[in-house]
Amino acid sequence: MNKQENNKNRIDLIKKERFQLLNNIRSSIQNGNEQIAINANEIISLLDYDEKNINRYKSIKEAQELIEKLTCEIVNAKSKEEIEQIRKRLNYYINKVKNEAKKRNIDYNKYYDNVSIVRKNISKYICFIKREKQIEEMEKSNNEYNLLSDEAKKRLLHQISCERNYNTRNIRNNREKSNIDKIKKEIIELSINKDDVKPVIVDTNYNRLEKLKKEIKESSEIINEKRNVNSSFINNLKRNDNTKPLLNDYASDEDYLSSRINEYNERYNINDINIYHDSIRQNMVNFIKNIPIYGINKKILK
Repeated sequence: MNKQENNKNRIDLIKKERFQLLNNIRSSIQNGNEQIAINANEIISLLDYDEKNINRYKSIKEAQELIEKLTCEIVNAKSKEEIEQIRKRLNYYINKVKNEAKKRNIDYNKYYDNVSIVRKNISKYICFIKREKQIEEMEKSNNEYNLLSDEAKKRLLHQISCERNYNTRNIRNNREKSNIDKIKKEIIELSINKDDVKPVIVDTNYNRLEKLKKEIKESSEIINEKRNVNSSFINNLKRNDNTKPLLNDYASDEDYLSSRINEYNERYNINDINIYHDSIRQNMVNFIKNIPIYGINKKILK
């Protein structure tokens, strides 16, 4: 097999994988859209439906219907520009529902968590669409392979390797997410059904749940330990006269430290983790969500 044929096979594989990735991201956006609709309807059901607020009620109801419609339009869009244009309108109506819930003191955390997931998936979708041109360029170059300069041939090989690695990375991330979703589902089932199964299974399930709770507790202790270190650092700043001119630009030492941490996170694209609270059930969910984030941040820090 000559180099041109080998390149063609690799490009065909890239196209096949990319087609599957595009289908997966479209499905994720659609599934997220369905979840957003459920959460939004929960918020809408808590709005006061009286003569005074009937116009606001109708407005929010229409906003949710437009969110569903616009999300479907994004899934069917073919160009980056088209998606970005629709996304602007989508964000407007998403924030409209959120702001109304906030104004009425209605909990919108679930709604916004799912909104964030959909937004991230839309961003990924745009990235996939943008890279379609690179695949077309690779195909065109490979069709004229014998006419290419040595430098152009090297550039083509580099492009093929980059696109292949991009696919592999996303396929691996999808697989990890799928495994996490399965574990999450299993944990919820174990939590709900552990009293309804046979004694031996109950014992096994209980032990597995206790192990997960222990892991969550250990993670929480690590976070608390880091908070103590940060607190100690703040106290040292307060005792150190040399730092006062630097801190004078901030309302408090805590604001200064937060600013530096945010600056560091933004510079190196460190991903925020889901915070642990007192609820064991919620901590289980947050722990599962944090597993891939820990892995990504670890790679970034290396």
